[in-house]
Amino acid sequence: MVRWALGIVFSPDPVTGTEHLMAQARPGGRVALTIWRRGAIEPVGRHLPAALLPWEPHPVDWAQAQQDAAISRIDTLPTFAQWLGARGLHRVLVHTHSHTADPPATVAWDLVIGSGFRALLEGLNPAQVDRVRQASLQELAAHGVDWIDATTLIGTGRTTP
Repeated sequence: MVRWALGIVFSPDPVTGTEHLMAQARPGGRVALTIWRRGAIEPVGRHLPAALLPWEPHPVDWAQAQQDAAISRIDTLPTFAQWLGARGLHRVLVHTHSHTADPPATVAWDLVIGSGFRALLEGLNPAQVDRVRQASLQELAAHGVDWIDATTLIGTGRTTP
């Protein structure tokens, strides 16, 4: 089985990257891919730009960037299933894996570093990144974010025999 856990979002071209990964499976082999469900980890991204203000005079509008991102067109059960089928997977099943993370201070920064949000940190030195980390956690606390939806979609299917 070929697995790719939340890696689609890191591919410069999700279609090509996914198809390349699927080609690594044997004919008729099983492939499993995961993505964040629409709205998952959203508070982390919504409050991160405020933490970047000292270094970014015009921080990226993360909500707009997410809306424009290719991944945002496949972050629901039906759209992910359809997309996987279009990549050539057969017998596609997509399940929701619901998960909440609390308190945010223990996971929020891991979500920044381990997601596409980390692109917003490019060009910052380690001390600046640490200050952004502290400020982003303060932003979450100041806005009463006491849990984070970390729900994923898990899509599985078989390659062509």
